[in-house]
Amino acid sequence: MTRLPYVDHDAPTPLQKIVSETPEILSAYLQMEKALGNVLKPNILELTRLRVAANNDCKFCKSIELNKLDANKRNVALRKEQSIDLTLKEEAALQLVDEVMAYHGILTDQLFSKVKEHFSAKEIIALLFQIGQKNSGGWFNIAMDVAEQNN
Repeated sequence: MTRLPYVDHDAPTPLQKIVSETPEILSAYLQMEKALGNVLKPNILELTRLRVAANNDCKFCKSIELNKLDANKRNVALRKEQSIDLTLKEEAALQLVDEVMAYHGILTDQLFSKVKEHFSAKEIIALLFQIGQKNSGGWFNIAMDVAEQNN
């Protein structure tokens, strides 16, 4: 049981079920999700979401699948390990997540240059907002004691 009750039992995620209490916040959240999906490919969205979940140890976040992802890549994102299965672009995105979260947004010039090799300015902006959005969503789920999803 979560710490606050579900308002909209038909919403797709526990966060949305709880945040339905504040329609303005839910609307802004959903608009951001849509905007991120318009800029970033589903595999990058899922890899970065899972890596944020691994960094936060959000059990619920780690237990769900929002976008289809190869099982090996999913495991790499969750276990924070290297893999030959990742593209250079995917590797750069995961390194960005790790560095943003470990150093509170401070990035080395070397990593930023690497990210710029694989992502446009628009995609970099979206990536940073994706990290922030998933980070705050994970904290919300942890604070609300949202249970792990049983698959």
